[in-house]
Amino acid sequence: VLRLETDNTRALAALVASKNAAQSARQVLNNILARSIAEPIDVEMTELTPPTLAEVDKYVAAAKRQRPDLESAGILVSVRELIRNNESKGLSPSLSLTTQLTRVIDPSPFQRSTSGVGIAQITWPVYDSGITKARVKQADEDVKQAKLNLDQATLGAELDVRSAYLRLQNAQAQVDFGKQQLTESREGLRLANLLFEAGKGILLDVTTAQDNLTRAEANLNGARYALYTAIADLQRAIGSDDLELKGDSSLDRKS
Repeated sequence: VLRLETDNTRALAALVASKNAAQSARQVLNNILARSIAEPIDVEMTELTPPTLAEVDKYVAAAKRQRPDLESAGILVSVRELIRNNESKGLSPSLSLTTQLTRVIDPSPFQRSTSGVGIAQITWPVYDSGITKARVKQADEDVKQAKLNLDQATLGAELDVRSAYLRLQNAQAQVDFGKQQLTESREGLRLANLLFEAGKGILLDVTTAQDNLTRAEANLNGARYALYTAIADLQRAIGSDDLELKGDSSLDRKS
C-alpha cells in the first residue's frame, strides 16, 4: 500500500508537470502562428508516415546544392575574386573615349548646323608607391579567407546531414521498438486481468501491468516526438522539405 501511495503521489506530480508543459507548448505554437498566446488551440494527433530515405551521400550532395548558407559563401568567393582582379589592374593602362556633338538651332548661312568632337585619352600609371601591390595582396588574403569559410561551411553542412540522418534512423528504430513494447504491455495487462478474474492472480499484478502499459504508451509518444524532430532536422540540414528527393529520378532509394 505504501508503495502504491508513493507511486500515486509521483504520478500526480508528473501529471501537473505534463499539463504545464502542454500549456506552454500551446502558447509557443500560438506565438509561431502570430496569434495571441491565450488563443484556445486543439491539436489533432496524426500518425506520421516515415519518408522513404535515399542514400546519405545523396543528401550530402543535395545540401551542397540547396543550402542558402553555402550558396551565400560561394557568391562571396566570386565577389572577392572580382575585387582582386579589379585591384590587380591598378597599374594597367586605361583608355577613355569622349565625344561631343553640338547642334546650332538657327545657323548663319556659312555656319554648320551640327559639329562633333572626339577625344581619345590613354592613361598609364608608372608608379603608385606600392599601393596597388598592397591592395592586391589584401585582396588575395580576402579570397583565401572566403574560400576557407566556404570549405568550413561545406564540411559543417555534411556533418549536419550525416548526424541528422543517423538520428532519424535511430528515431525510427525507437518508434518500432515502442510499438512492439506497447503490444506486449497490452497483452500483459490482458493476461493479468484474466488471472485476477480467475482467482489465480492478485490486484498488484494488474496495477503493475497497467503501469507498464502506461509507460509503454509514454515511451512511444516520446519516440514519435523524436522522430518528428529528426525529420525536421534532416530537412533543415539539406535545405529542402523533400526527403525523397523526387526531383532527381536517377537516385537509387532504399527504405
